[in-house]
Amino acid sequence: MVRTLISLTKEEKMKLDRLSRQTKKSRAQLVREALDKYMKENEDKDKAWKATVLKMAGMWEHKGVSTDEYLANIRKDWDR
Repeated sequence: MVRTLISLTKEEKMKLDRLSRQTKKSRAQLVREALDKYMKENEDKDKAWKATVLKMAGMWEHKGVSTDEYLANIRKDWDR
């Protein structure tokens, strides 16, 4: 493991200490678990976003026009 230093507010440290006593886990372990959970949640969101973008690829093909052409036609109306 690599050691690192973090800064906490007094309130955060008090809450972390309380949780540490309740769970009988070290503060370091609780911080690692919280960080792992945060990273997993954001990784899942990133995967979902990328999957959505990939599903949208080529969505205008059935209209016989490229996305660029479709947007260009819409933008023509904006100039009026």
